[in-house]
Amino acid sequence: MIDVREPDEVLQGSIPSAVNLPLSVLPASLNLSAAEFKEKFGFEKPRKDQEVTFYCRSGKRSTTASDVAKRNGYTK
Repeated sequence: MIDVREPDEVLQGSIPSAVNLPLSVLPASLNLSAAEFKEKFGFEKPRKDQEVTFYCRSGKRSTTASDVAKRNGYTK
């Protein structure tokens, strides 16, 4: 589960098992190698065939994140 809100919003609370990957950096982040991604964000880069769930405050950014992921080859 990926929280696509900005870090200052995440400080207000988040789902305990979620990781933060702001929508503002998502497109470039999905093009990083797995090693670069882990070094930058501190968690494993999702595989393209792995189920990924995005969330935000109202649903608009998570919908955009889903579209970005699909355009980058993510299928689930």
